[in-house]
Amino acid sequence: MKSKAILLCISLCLLLISTAEADDPPSGTLSVYPTVVYAGDNITITVEGSDDIDIAELWAQYNGTWNRYDCVGIQQECNHSWIITENLAGYYEYCGFVRDNVLQGRSTTPECISINVISTETTTTTIPETTTTVSVTTTTIPWTTTTTIPETTTTVSVTTTTLISPLISLDIVKRHITYAMCLILQQIWFIVGCLASLLLIMAGIRYITSEEPRKREEAKSRIIQVIVGLIIILITVPFVNYLIKGTDIMRFECDNLIITTTTTIPGTTTTTLPGNWCIIRAVKIAGIWFNCGDSDGICPEQFNDGSCPPGSVIVCDPSDPDPPCGIYR
Repeated sequence: MKSKAILLCISLCLLLISTAEADDPPSGTLSVYPTVVYAGDNITITVEGSDDIDIAELWAQYNGTWNRYDCVGIQQECNHSWIITENLAGYYEYCGFVRDNVLQGRSTTPECISINVISTETTTTTIPETTTTVSVTTTTIPWTTTTTIPETTTTVSVTTTTLISPLISLDIVKRHITYAMCLILQQIWFIVGCLASLLLIMAGIRYITSEEPRKREEAKSRIIQVIVGLIIILITVPFVNYLIKGTDIMRFECDNLIITTTTTIPGTTTTTLPGNWCIIRAVKIAGIWFNCGDSDGICPEQFNDGSCPPGSVIVCDPSDPDPPCGIYR
């Protein structure tokens, strides 16, 4: 029994010796930032340690004393930072080292770093005053004489007469004839449509009431012919309406197309119209739209004021949906 106990103790001693031989010493680093700093600013001291088994303590020296940081638990790597300030200018030295656990009991050699603390005082430099001499040269200009010429006024009268050319009048007549033809076609289409509808009703009655096959076939053919005619009318009527709108064909009436304008420079502009006059309704003449009004000077009902003075011209606003009497510019 004693021999077994002795053998166990020897084995434990050999195990401890082998473990101690396998343990590596700890290592550590020290860093200080910044190395040049103003008095009163923060200084960071960092100590980092590492060991193959366990690192236990980190030490840093500042303000004349050593300060310890304990690494909690078993850690192979450990680091810590201390933030301090120095209020006086000068050179300061900070040191640090690391230590492994109590069983190992080894430490690193302390490492030290010096920094420079700069004063925050400001220096005022006085620049002596300078004097600048400016030379001024005075030049005398002799008196000059100014002669005033009395103003003269010249009045020039210019009379402009605008006539509608025969070609434009011919174009208006052609539009008028085309419009009349369109009206005649519309009336013809209306009459033909009424007759076709009457024939369609009569042919339908004959087809229903007739007992002879020949009469029924004649009524059937008549119904087909009437339907085809109505289809042709329905197709051509929109086409003619499109033609009327596309060529600006509208109803118009006028007794005189001469406009006389008298201008005095300087002065005012006076526009006059001959005795029997009118404003053409919705017709473009020489690139100018004329709109709204008859020879009696009465405007259409949509104009709010109801009438315009005979012999006068009122300028219309193109954006107005119901323009008053006058030239549509």
